[in-house]
Amino acid sequence: MQINLLRWLLLLRWSDTVIGSLWNVSDKSTEMLMSEFYKNLSKNTNKAGALRQAMLETMKKYPNPQDWGGFTLIGLL
Repeated sequence: MQINLLRWLLLLRWSDTVIGSLWNVSDKSTEMLMSEFYKNLSKNTNKAGALRQAMLETMKKYPNPQDWGGFTLIGLL
């Protein structure tokens, strides 16, 4: 747990926001979620809202929460 916290703190030092996954997620659902996230972010600067919308879109194709529910946004919203 301490190593993960240190890793997050180091990432946040060089960026204001980090998206991570709490568990291993398939490459296909991750690709879709991140594509949707950046598409939403280009329309709206609210990062939390963009991630939420990306999760909702990903959920339609990948209904198992294992494929989209583990993503979290840490940092400035």
